[in-house]
Amino acid sequence: MEGRNFNGYGKGKSSKMSTANVKNEQNRKINLIAIRCKYCLVKVESVSIHDIKSCQCGRVGVDGGREYLIRSGSIDDYWELSEWET
Repeated sequence: MEGRNFNGYGKGKSSKMSTANVKNEQNRKINLIAIRCKYCLVKVESVSIHDIKSCQCGRVGVDGGREYLIRSGSIDDYWELSEWET
């Protein structure tokens, strides 16, 4: 199952989006931005800039395509699937 587009971060809950704070990610080219929700098991992928997507249950989301990394929700609620050039 794939993630869904959303405006306002799903199901009436307000969720603050934050950028990734991982130092070694900042200088590498992004190949894929994706996470998998631990609750609904949906893979959520952002394919272009401002392509905000959330999982089916609305707990987690991603944005940024290959330009920047933004994830919403608790880091404990998803598995990281993003890929960078080595």
